[in-house]
Amino acid sequence: VTKLDAIDARMLGIAVSLIPAYQRELRRNSGFEERAARSRHFGEVGGRRKYVLTVTGVRGTNQGYTVVEAEDEEGNEAVWFTNAVGGVVPGQTYTVAATVKRHGEYRGVRQTVLTRVKVQ
Repeated sequence: VTKLDAIDARMLGIAVSLIPAYQRELRRNSGFEERAARSRHFGEVGGRRKYVLTVTGVRGTNQGYTVVEAEDEEGNEAVWFTNAVGGVVPGQTYTVAATVKRHGEYRGVRQTVLTRVKVQ
């Protein structure tokens, strides 16, 4: 599709999905070693407090949830799941009130899993 001079309606879906697929692949493969070395768990499991987080990604799941990925000023990664429509924008920094659900790990990168997140 990328080498063609023109595309027809049958190829439109493929053409439109190329950029998000490429960006997703870059995120998937970029800097896992660096992220793993940098990210630490934060907060106390079960504890609720305010955090300043910058959203690094927002994606949907097959189950109808939205996964929000964020990091604090020190590069520690956080993630939370929501079914709320709209909300946060990647690249923006927000103050959130949240409860630490658990300290987990995803692809070797330590993440703090948040729940009951309220964007302020």
